[in-house]
Amino acid sequence: MAYLIDSDVLIGAYRRDTRSRHWLRAHVDEGQAVSLISAGEMYEGAEHASNPQLELHAIREFLSSFAPVGLDDEVMQRFARERASLRRQGRMIADLNLLIAATALVNNLTLVTRNTRHFERIPGLEIQVLDERRPPPGSDE
Repeated sequence: MAYLIDSDVLIGAYRRDTRSRHWLRAHVDEGQAVSLISAGEMYEGAEHASNPQLELHAIREFLSSFAPVGLDDEVMQRFARERASLRRQGRMIADLNLLIAATALVNNLTLVTRNTRHFERIPGLEIQVLDERRPPPGSDE
């Protein structure tokens, strides 16, 4: 497994964003995982749909192509250490983002995201940025 796909990229791909879908297809053989935190964020979106059960089913099917990565004691300890460090620096980020980052760090995965503003605050976190300003390589955009 090489990549942990962040919620913003997943949601983009689910909503048929060209850049997100292209990146996921181009890197499918390298291994792609999803934090259960990101899955939860997508499930929350289903609750706002006109037919939540149908949307939840579609999201589960979409997520089935990714390896799920859960939270365990090691991830929670890393979360606590990073959160304490960010708090001391006065540079806090949302807990859900920090849980995703801790998951990537513990599992030695590169985080694929558009959210550099928060994630680049975390030392040692490998980040692959999806740049929305440029068309994906090989696309006709």
